[in-house]
Amino acid sequence: MIKNTFSSCLATVALLSAFDVHADEISIRKAGLWEMKERLGDPPVPETMTHQCIGEALPSTKEVCSRNDIRKTATGYIVDSVCSSGDLSTTRHSEIVGDTNSQYIATSTTRRQRGSSGVPIELTMTTEAKWLGDCKPDQKPGDIIMMPSGLKMNINDAREHDGKLILRLK
Repeated sequence: MIKNTFSSCLATVALLSAFDVHADEISIRKAGLWEMKERLGDPPVPETMTHQCIGEALPSTKEVCSRNDIRKTATGYIVDSVCSSGDLSTTRHSEIVGDTNSQYIATSTTRRQRGSSGVPIELTMTTEAKWLGDCKPDQKPGDIIMMPSGLKMNINDAREHDGKLILRLK
């Protein structure tokens, strides 16, 4: 259970990072309640599912991106970015296929490395997203509910400590 919850949290953070673009450049996802089915790795770990309340604004990050390319394709978007936060560098490539107002599939590869001598870590994640409607009255943007356990956290309440993302489950 804890391993699946951790995997779900990691998948959620990775997915949000895939959409780490300037809000004035593009609005990729429709605001509201989204069902997200995530598969990590190759071979994939067991699929996790979350319900996420997405607001109009994208989550902010402390990363500084030297590259943030977004290309519209016939079937969706391609997003490429190179970002850093302290001595952690992150390179992402995401292919998003479908209608980002109702249902899409995103495949993202993220490569992270701490310092020039750090061991690079690469993670591939596939997410199937489906818009369910408006967020529930008791939800606010950033709320993530792990299914089926019902554990809840808010990504906007996450904070960084010594280069690590701290998430508080509610």
